[in-house]
Amino acid sequence: MNKFMQIFTFYPVYLKYFYAKNKFIQKLSYKEQIQCLLDDCFSVSHYIAPFLKQYGFETDIIIANFTTAQLKWAEEHNFSVEYNKKNISFEFNDISYPLIKKQIEAFQPDILYICDPIHFDSNFLRTLQYKPELIIGWRAAAIPSNIDWSLYDAILSNNIPILRDAPKLFGVKKTYYFFPGFPAYIYKNLKHEPKLYDLVFTGQITLEHKKRIYFLNELAKKSLSFNRLFNNLKIAFFISGLPDDLIPAGIAMYNYGAVWGMSMFKTLRQAKIALNIDIDFGTGGNMRLFEATGVGTFLLTQNHRLLSSYFKPGTEIESFHNIDEMFDKIAYYISNSNKREEIARNGNKKCLKYYSMENQVKTFLTILNDLRFACNK
Repeated sequence: MNKFMQIFTFYPVYLKYFYAKNKFIQKLSYKEQIQCLLDDCFSVSHYIAPFLKQYGFETDIIIANFTTAQLKWAEEHNFSVEYNKKNISFEFNDISYPLIKKQIEAFQPDILYICDPIHFDSNFLRTLQYKPELIIGWRAAAIPSNIDWSLYDAILSNNIPILRDAPKLFGVKKTYYFFPGFPAYIYKNLKHEPKLYDLVFTGQITLEHKKRIYFLNELAKKSLSFNRLFNNLKIAFFISGLPDDLIPAGIAMYNYGAVWGMSMFKTLRQAKIALNIDIDFGTGGNMRLFEATGVGTFLLTQNHRLLSSYFKPGTEIESFHNIDEMFDKIAYYISNSNKREEIARNGNKKCLKYYSMENQVKTFLTILNDLRFACNK
């Protein structure tokens, strides 16, 4: 089994942002468009396919809702689709499923790794005229109740409830604990960036982020108090998700707008402290743990029961349980730069040594071998 295909969907808001900056991309070939997008490093911690080439795999990556590339693929393969090219949308639409189906059938992967098993659940897989030997999905967020994973050989996740419940509730055959990795080249490219902000948060706020909204809003209010240290902090939020009119006023006061891909990594590197608060659903361990430590920035994160299995609080990162402890830790580490930078260095070393993409791909290969053995019994 040496042909590997990975399927993503990206946030439509990111793809609109990327397209606005790179409208020339429509003139490029399909492969050139995909490579240009991947070079921007959005969701790069999930890019398994490029790292498998050194192990003898022929690989392909599909960005399912990257409409300009999908239309170019259709053109290059004489596949007729009706679409208004003057009104580019990066939402799922009538051409999405037939095009992805055709691409899978044309490449005929031995292993199909789907990073969006919600749009592409078993109902989609049943439409394929070609059946891969292994079908694997990744999911670490909430799952709609009507999802069918019965045709999946495995679901990978770092979310314990998903690992526990997916076979019983959604029909998948096996689950594996797995989390994406951090590509070391990003740190090498950014390690000389200056520190421009005292405190940064980058990420989404949605209806699934009530805790995040609370902590960020309380931080904004604290900066307006009579506390001189917090008055003088250079705070910067880079928020996506909710429409502007639904973002709480405190958060909006410090919101510079969303940053994506390499711009997001650069922003994290430019922070003295990178703040992290988990999504309401789940057991912790989101990608910001690795993104912030990977670029060598001090991470202050909400504590959860699995945190110490990734990084040691107080030595490689720092954590808080409640709002008062968050304030105390911010004040201490802003005032103690030597300790802050020592922890940042330790976190960076830990991330690059144990959580690099190179290491995580080896773990992924172990999972493939286990599934291959199970399928051949």
